[in-house]
Order: sequence, then structure tokens, then C-alpha cells
Amino acid sequence: MSSRQPSKIPTTPPDPSFSHLTRTDLEARITALETALTSESVTNSGLRVLNDQANTKLATQTSLLATQDAKLADLSHNLRLKNAMFHMQKTAVHKLRDRVATLEAAQAEDDYIALQQQFSAYIMRAVTRRGEKDDRIEELEKQLEDKEVVIEDYMLLVALLQRKIERLEGREVPPATYRKVLPHEMAEREGREAAQGGAEEEPTLVMRLETTRGERSAGVEQGPRDGRTVRFAALEGPWM
Repeated sequence: MSSRQPSKIPTTPPDPSFSHLTRTDLEARITALETALTSESVTNSGLRVLNDQANTKLATQTSLLATQDAKLADLSHNLRLKNAMFHMQKTAVHKLRDRVATLEAAQAEDDYIALQQQFSAYIMRAVTRRGEKDDRIEELEKQLEDKEVVIEDYMLLVALLQRKIERLEGREVPPATYRKVLPHEMAEREGREAAQGGAEEEPTLVMRLETTRGERSAGVEQGPRDGRTVRFAALEGPWM
């Protein structure tokens, strides 16, 4: 950037009209012109300083730009090297994949056979465990049925002892012995009682065996509850 040239005072031919001015007037005009010239010189000096500063900044920016261009060229070179290495690695990966595919194709049949054998062995173990569990369940159910039979026998004994206690206490209890009524006998008995208007054919004692999970108790039937009712029918002869 070129520095601003100081403005020149325009020169004009002598004006005949100045002839009437006095020396004092001319000196005053000269002083004013010198003051204006001095002010213009100061302004030009400031502009030159600003111009020098601008030139310095421009030189600095030019140097930085050159440095950035050098870095950009270096990065471009490194990028080309990285791209070349990437293509080499990509080619190597494709070769390895082709090799793996070849090996997998060669071993596919053997792997399938081994997997099928493992699956068959797993199925056999599962079937065996299921059979063992079923056997265990059947065994537990049989044990439960046996326990229920024993409990029913104890219930019968308790009922008979209760009858004996009542007789010993002087209560009027008809002597009788008791036996279990089988399911088909119970159905026939209820049918006959229904035909007779609900009257019982013979004295019976209704006991109940609770079979709900986690609770087993015996006692006189007092109403409908979950479980199984055991009915004992009186025999002809006295039991005690």
C-alpha cells in the first residue's frame, strides 16, 4: 500500500485585488496557511504510521499463510500414505475372508454332524430326565394315597372312640360299628335316599379328609369345603 501524498497548496496567479491588503492582513493569511499545512502534515504522518502497521500485518499474515500451506502439503502427503496403507490392509482382509470361507466350507459337513450329535444327546438327556421326574411324581402320588388311607383309618378309629366315650358318659348313643363306604356304594345309597325323600337308610357318620396342599386335618363334616369326604356306614353288630 502506497503512502498518501501530502496535498499541495494550489497556486494561482496574483490577484490584483490583493493590492489593497495591508501587510498585516497578508501576514495573517500566511499564518493561517502555515497552520493548515502543519495540520495536513500531522495527518499525513498518522496515515503513514497506519500504512506501515497494515504492511506489517500483511507480511505476518502472508508468512502464516505460507506456513499453513506447508502444513497442508504435509497433511496431504500423509493422507496419501494412509490411503495406500488402508488399501493394502483391505486387500489383506479380503484374502483372509476368502481363506476363512474356504476352511468353513471344508468343515461345514463335519460341524453339522457334530452339532446334530450334540442335539440328539441333549434330547436323550431331556427325555431321560422327564421320565425320571414322571416316575418320581407317580411315586409321590402313590405315597400320598397310602398316607390318605392311613389317615382315613385313624379317622374311623377316632370316630369309634368318640362313640364309646359318649356311651361311657351316659349319652344315649345307639351301639354300632362302622366301616368305610366305597364310592359306588355311596352313589347307590344317595340314590336310594333321594328316592325316599332324603331319609338316611342307616346311621352314618360323615368325616372329612382335607387334601389341600400344605394342610391335612380330620374332623366332623361341618359344611362344603375343598377336599374329599369319607363316609362311614354303621354295621349291624356293636363294635364295643
